[in-house]
Amino acid sequence: MAARISAIRLGGGTTGGNQPAYNASNNTIYFGYQQGTAAYTYALSTALQNSGMTWTGYNYSWDYINEGMTRGTLSAKLVFNGTNGSALYTKNWTLGTTDGWKTVSGTETFTDPLAVANINSFDLSFKGKDDRFWAGYYGPQVKNISMSINYTFDVCSSNP
Repeated sequence: MAARISAIRLGGGTTGGNQPAYNASNNTIYFGYQQGTAAYTYALSTALQNSGMTWTGYNYSWDYINEGMTRGTLSAKLVFNGTNGSALYTKNWTLGTTDGWKTVSGTETFTDPLAVANINSFDLSFKGKDDRFWAGYYGPQVKNISMSINYTFDVCSSNP
C-alpha cells in the first residue's frame, strides 16, 4: 500500500521522515528514515477503454540521487493492472548509489501488446529509505518523473 505523500520544503531537517514527502516547487520526492512508497496511479476512463486502442509499449524517465547525505535503498516499479484485477505487466528497477544526480530513461516494447479494453490502471511507484535512520528527509530523492505510452488504433473497432 502506498503512503500519501506529504508536502515539505526541503530535504534534510530534524523532524519527519516517517513517510515519503513531496516538494511541488522542485518536483522532488524525498525519502526519510522509515521505508516508504510514493506511487502515481493513473486510472483509465471508459471512453479510452472503448477506443480500440492497443498499447505497444512505453517511454520512461526520471532523475534520482542516492549518495552521501542522501543515500539509502531505492527502487522503482511499474504495474499495468487488468480490469479483472490481475497484473498484466510488471517492471522493476533497483536504483543503486550515484555520483550526483543520475537519469534513468528508456523505451520498453511489449512482446504482446496490451488492449486498452483490458487495462484498468497503471501504477508507477518509488520505494526508498534513508540507510542511517536520521530524523528528517536524508534518504534518496527522485524528481522529473515522466512516462508516455506508445500505442496504435484498430480503426475498425469503432466503425466496422
